[in-house]
Amino acid sequence: MDHWSPATHAFLRGNGAQATTGWPARPRIKELWARWLGAADLATQQDLARQLQAEAERKVPYVPLGSSPSRLPTAAT
Repeated sequence: MDHWSPATHAFLRGNGAQATTGWPARPRIKELWARWLGAADLATQQDLARQLQAEAERKVPYVPLGSSPSRLPTAAT
């Protein structure tokens, strides 16, 4: 999962009852996320991304507890 972009960062959105059981409702985060997706230009996206990050730091939507490396086989080069 890509956490570098708000578009693909599923854990960032505060979908509340429309998400997994126990997921927080964060209307301001959800609003900023939707506005970021519809932004007309890069400068607007950057401003909204800063606001989104600041709101996520104030109203923490989730706490990552770690990650596991993929165990899929890869081709040797």
